[in-house]
Amino acid sequence: MGNIHCIARLLYNEDAVLKPVYRNYTIFVISTVIIIFLAVIFSLSFTRAFSRPIETMIQSIKQFDEGVPNIEIPIKNKTDEIRKLATTIQHLFYMVNLEIRALQQTNRELLRLDKLKDDFLANLSYELKIPLNGIIHLTNNVINDYTEKSHPYTINTLQLITNSAMRLSYLIDDISDFTRLKNNDIVLNKKIVDITGVINFVISLLQPTIATKDIKIILSIQNNASRLYVDEQRLQQIFLNIIGNSIKYTKQGTITIATQMHDSNTLSIILTSTAGGIPQELVKNIDDFGYDSNISSKQSGGSALGLAVTTKLIELHGGSIYIEPQPDSGSCVTVDFPYDENLMGKELSTASTNDFPISLPEDTIQYQPSLMLDTSQGFVYIVDDDPVNVKILQEMLQNANFYIEFSHDPSSLYDSIQKNRIPDIVLLDTILPGTSAFQVCETIRKSYSLHELPIIIMTSKHQTQEIITSFRVGANDYLSKPYNEEELIARIHNLIMLKRSVKEHNDYLILKHEIRLAHEIHNSVVIQNIPPLHNITIAHAYIPTRDMGGDFYDVIKIDDDKIGIMIADVTGHGIPAALVCAMLKMAFINNKEHAQYPARMLTLLNKDLSSTIHDNYITSAYSLINTKHKTITVSIAGHLPPLLLHNNGKVFKNWTRAFPIGWIEDAEYQETSIHYQHGDKFILYTDGVIELKKGKQIFGEDNVITFIANSFGKQPAILIEEMIKLLHDWSSIPADEPFKDDVTLLIAELL
Repeated sequence: MGNIHCIARLLYNEDAVLKPVYRNYTIFVISTVIIIFLAVIFSLSFTRAFSRPIETMIQSIKQFDEGVPNIEIPIKNKTDEIRKLATTIQHLFYMVNLEIRALQQTNRELLRLDKLKDDFLANLSYELKIPLNGIIHLTNNVINDYTEKSHPYTINTLQLITNSAMRLSYLIDDISDFTRLKNNDIVLNKKIVDITGVINFVISLLQPTIATKDIKIILSIQNNASRLYVDEQRLQQIFLNIIGNSIKYTKQGTITIATQMHDSNTLSIILTSTAGGIPQELVKNIDDFGYDSNISSKQSGGSALGLAVTTKLIELHGGSIYIEPQPDSGSCVTVDFPYDENLMGKELSTASTNDFPISLPEDTIQYQPSLMLDTSQGFVYIVDDDPVNVKILQEMLQNANFYIEFSHDPSSLYDSIQKNRIPDIVLLDTILPGTSAFQVCETIRKSYSLHELPIIIMTSKHQTQEIITSFRVGANDYLSKPYNEEELIARIHNLIMLKRSVKEHNDYLILKHEIRLAHEIHNSVVIQNIPPLHNITIAHAYIPTRDMGGDFYDVIKIDDDKIGIMIADVTGHGIPAALVCAMLKMAFINNKEHAQYPARMLTLLNKDLSSTIHDNYITSAYSLINTKHKTITVSIAGHLPPLLLHNNGKVFKNWTRAFPIGWIEDAEYQETSIHYQHGDKFILYTDGVIELKKGKQIFGEDNVITFIANSFGKQPAILIEEMIKLLHDWSSIPADEPFKDDVTLLIAELL
């Protein structure tokens, strides 16, 4: 067979074939776009529903972290998980707020306790200082008394008591600074300070201790190492501790104090003791702030607290201290202070600029005309090397019409005195170039007494040792910086007036002035107000005579149950009587610790005043009223006996009597005690009452008793008023005129 061939031809339309394909592709694309769009919409909706609360919570956490205290997370009607998370965070906010409030309360309590601690230390220091000063004062008085009677053993014992009290006083100051240093509460007041002046000042303070030992102190101050830019007050404290400890632990030998430039940036102060010196045991006790409690301080005799304070004060200045033993059982203390020559030059230049117009050389000072001196309130001479202090004092005193002269060292003052240009008063700064106020005061006192040339020492700090030394070397008064203008002027005015009153005491031409001054002095010592008392009512009256007598009375509250009443009459009139009253007042204040022992009080007053009141004498009666036990104890020194009027009309006046104060120095006084009843009257008076005269007749004690008995039920104040009226009527002296003698009357109603 042959092959078969089939021939065919296929024909198609391309558009018709692809049309379904295009349609399906379009549907696919549109569907895909719709699906993606829906997915995006769904995603955004989901994100908004889920992430927005999370962002809100994150924002709330940020706000809380920034310190916003009370935050509420605004999430409501959300899924359980988000709501639980928000609730948990909100609870955490609440708990943290509670902790913050608790911490704030704790911080407030800590601040309160810290202030309470500081107040406690301050009050404790003040309360301890008062009895310590009393111990020192009384012991020194006893030492002076025993010195005249040559009792060396007793004197030595009393001096040990005084030294122990002084040591405790210094320790109190160290405790105060100890706390302040720990709290970084000390701010340095730096200025250029003369090292020699500070050292001499400190040696003057320590002179009583030096005098008890065989010690020689040598100063070797180099000219190029004689000044420091430091806090003067703190430098005094540093030297007082270092030199004081060296003296304390050295019985005999030499203590050398030298200065030298260690290098261009360091000035060294070197204290070398040939024997003794600061013990190494004491040095080893110093730690970060205090001492090692495991190391006994018996061998060294101290706890190194003062040395620790000193070390910190030196470090506060940027310096350092080294204490090393010496071959001959001595010690060497080296204190390095930073020294900046450029800074020193700048400060000196500034000081020179501030000097104008008072920093002229001494030989170019132009004194004010004598007419201004004659018309001024007084001639005041200021010795101070600080131009700013001089300027302040000058302006204060010139405003008060005082004539002023000044110098930066005491040499010009000495020259003025030698030329008989003697000031009315001298103001001395404690630290002076190459010397101290104490040394200047001692030099002046060799030629002039307290009344001839008054001196006020201006201290940098109200410290016990400075005050005691000021009075020991002969200062009349002291004044702490910064100055109060009214106080400064008042003290200067009072001392100048006292000087003039003593000088013009017997001058008839100024008799009226003396009487006025006597009245002022006496009025200042006579009690003005009686303190509130328990179970006793007291009324008092004092009518001074025109010629100025010398009555004195005082009422002191010993405690809630004990009251002391002093009444006295000084012989004479005018300034002498007023001054004796002032001395009696001071002696009475100084012996207040014996106020509950009447006989002892009068014995001590007699001992203190016998050598000072000279031709005068004092009649006195001192009474102690014990309202708890209802007793009256009376001791009398030549005075009229007080009257105790009972409810039943009986009168008791048989108290034990003795000589007036000032007659016999070693007189011993006795006392009498008696019980009283509710409503009794106790009357004390001076002789101006019963010796009031009408012709040749005197008023007498019987009239006093009769008047009180007839008016027994009246209040003391009314009785006083009516008694004074009776005295005027009986003597025919008008009510607006004084009596011939002082009239003093006290009436106490005992409840």
